[in-house]
Amino acid sequence: MTLPTITSDLPGIGGTLKQSPEHFVVTEIPLYDASGDGDHLYVNLTRRGWNTRDVALALARLFDLHVDDIGFAGLKDRQALTTQTFSLLRVPAEDAAARIAAELPFEVNWVSRPCNQLRTGHLLGYRFAIFIADVLPLSLIHISEPTRLLRLSYAVFCLQKKIHTTLLLLTSIH
Repeated sequence: MTLPTITSDLPGIGGTLKQSPEHFVVTEIPLYDASGDGDHLYVNLTRRGWNTRDVALALARLFDLHVDDIGFAGLKDRQALTTQTFSLLRVPAEDAAARIAAELPFEVNWVSRPCNQLRTGHLLGYRFAIFIADVLPLSLIHISEPTRLLRLSYAVFCLQKKIHTTLLLLTSIH
């Protein structure tokens, strides 16, 4: 299968993707601020080696909730360093961050009380950093104009001769 490319006139760079979770970094861009006074608690977590459903199940067990009481805006890859927000129904904000940090292998970035439960699609987009190891030694290439393919708003390719690592930053806005 041949996929369409936006740089078919440039040679390939070779390389290996996802040698570690830190080589694929995903951060959600929220659709709105988590500020309000409701029954849900937003918890923003950074994790590696866990997919979204497994995180939701772990949070449900930790706080003795049904898995349907855990909301999230979208599914994220297990093989990534992911920052994502979850909503938890009727969980007190006072000790939530400390409990998660003590009992689960996640970094808690912030906790806030919103007006609603997170649901699929409740985000503006994603920010990605993709590291490609073992690339062919090429000179620095910049592609900075927005592409209309795949709805990418900005892409930067940095190819370094000495380290043979590539950083690809992408921001996807719905």
